[in-house]
Amino acid sequence: MTVEDLVKATRRFSREAGRLRFGAPVAQVYNPLDYARLPHEQYLRRYAGPGRTAVFLGMNPGPFGMAQTGVPFGDAAMVRDWLGISARVGRPPRENPRRPVYGFACPRAEVSGRRLWGAIARLYGTPEDFFSRFFVANYCPLVFMEAGGRNLTPDKLRRAEKEALYAVCDEYLRLSLGFFAPRWVVGIGGFAARRAGEALAGGTARIASVLHPSPASPAANRDWAGAFERKLRELGLLGTARTGGNAVVRIKRIYEEPSDGDGLRVLVDRLWPRGVSKEAAKLDLWLREVAPSDGTRKWFGHDESRWEGFRARYLAELRANTGAVARLRELCAKGAVTLLYAASDPEHNNAVVLRDLLSGP
Repeated sequence: MTVEDLVKATRRFSREAGRLRFGAPVAQVYNPLDYARLPHEQYLRRYAGPGRTAVFLGMNPGPFGMAQTGVPFGDAAMVRDWLGISARVGRPPRENPRRPVYGFACPRAEVSGRRLWGAIARLYGTPEDFFSRFFVANYCPLVFMEAGGRNLTPDKLRRAEKEALYAVCDEYLRLSLGFFAPRWVVGIGGFAARRAGEALAGGTARIASVLHPSPASPAANRDWAGAFERKLRELGLLGTARTGGNAVVRIKRIYEEPSDGDGLRVLVDRLWPRGVSKEAAKLDLWLREVAPSDGTRKWFGHDESRWEGFRARYLAELRANTGAVARLRELCAKGAVTLLYAASDPEHNNAVVLRDLLSGP
């Protein structure tokens, strides 16, 4: 099975789920795998792959998350700025006037999504580091709403409706996990863990659960990120980001909040980032001399089509700039280092090139 096979299977899943019918109190049903298909498939093609250590499984889309962006726990800002995904989003056929779909222009934050992806970003540094071992999916693709706009979770549906829905979702879960082949399936919340346990009974994947990050949960409002990290450590899933020698090397956009796990914070841009004070940046070092030359930076212009050319030119400059690179290697040998950059593209910037260079032999 390839990623394209998974994409085709997801389209079939969307059609099968979309044919299901639900009675009162359900007034509207949104299927973001349909109207937000483009960003969802971008997410699959960019981050899905076989041999994952664990798949984190959510329940179903939130009205301000996946319902808007097509990505699980898909807070618009996190999906666009950290995952680097943005595409056209359509509208559901029967839209609840109290829950309009704005796509990536959604003015409301999805708190659960910000908590989940924010914690992942702090723990793993980059999407590439996280998705090289893990994936995040939802068990059910549908959003259920009452007439007044209140969200209904799948477990609140009528029994016959639940059974029909679970049959479709269980089948897709088994199929997709055949592609990911994870050792663990971690339910984000008790519902997802229970459904995974029933759907995958007799399989080889181990089932666990973490606290759901919903703001409706008093427990989640008390340091959810800390509880998430402790659970991953308990399960042996915390891992590390890419390493240089024995040290952790991460990259991070300078506009993100500093965290205790950053270690030594080193800005690797030639120009000071706009809108960031030196106090807020909490820098340990500004290593301007390791940045691309002005000529290379201007030639690249953050044009993704020039990425490979930029990489080659920048690596040639770094090979000639032995002093600055050696200084970075010395810092990495002493402990965790986070390379800071200002570019909005998390996959195509000079910090990515530096991290890969430092992480190599």
